[in-house]
Amino acid sequence: YNWYFSLDRSGRPLVEPYNIFSYTFTTMAFGQLSLATGNQEYADIAKKTFEIILSKVSNPKGKWNKLHPGTRNLKNFALPMILCNLA
Repeated sequence: YNWYFSLDRSGRPLVEPYNIFSYTFTTMAFGQLSLATGNQEYADIAKKTFEIILSKVSNPKGKWNKLHPGTRNLKNFALPMILCNLA
């Protein structure tokens, strides 16, 4: 359940799975794939990935957070926007 944003041609990761948006795109894709095929496994993958997204909401980029310590918090609307789209 690590979803990578960038892969090489053979499928090997080029960038660590830091980007929560990879998880949202994956959830959308597996949700649609489960609807198209009727395959419950795809629905389960979508649900599990969505649970991972919810666990990352307070710190979407984890240890790769780029905020500078000691400065004011920034208001980022990217995550609420993509979660609305996903929901």
